[in-house]
Amino acid sequence: MHISRTLLKPLAALLLLCGCEGTMFDSSLPDFPVNFSCSLVQAPYVDIRTPNQYISIRKNTNDTCTGITSTGKTFSVNKYNLYLGYGGLIVGNSPFNGYCAFDAACPYDYKNSRKKVIVELQTDGMGKAVCPECKTEYDLNNGGIPVKGDSDERLKPYRTYLSNTIGGNEELVVAN
Repeated sequence: MHISRTLLKPLAALLLLCGCEGTMFDSSLPDFPVNFSCSLVQAPYVDIRTPNQYISIRKNTNDTCTGITSTGKTFSVNKYNLYLGYGGLIVGNSPFNGYCAFDAACPYDYKNSRKKVIVELQTDGMGKAVCPECKTEYDLNNGGIPVKGDSDERLKPYRTYLSNTIGGNEELVVAN
């Protein structure tokens, strides 16, 4: 079978797009910059080395960050020049997909009323986040998909990767 060159390029592009899960996700949330990194040997981030553990972090007006872990520990850190997306970040370790990150804003509330409502990380260690407004429950372990409630859109995902520091420690990087 012979495929002409004019068909070969579009076909190759289509195959590449179909083979990259998550690359074509279109969120209702506006695009905001994300640039976050953390050492996986320092508290509180060491917790997310364990599968099914997450942290929620948001930036305050004075450039400090506050957060909570999925075990209920609260924390505060001074990190400057951080960009945490539209509503803050939820970062963790899915037992199915490895390290992952999501915008903490509920896409349903933004899409339907243009409100920035931040989902609440559940502290029961089950990898869930719940919107206090629409009551949608999102499963963080399965790509941030809604499992209960009105939303039909998953949480906005961000790219994560591991990087080694000069001292040899692993650092988790979240970016868009």
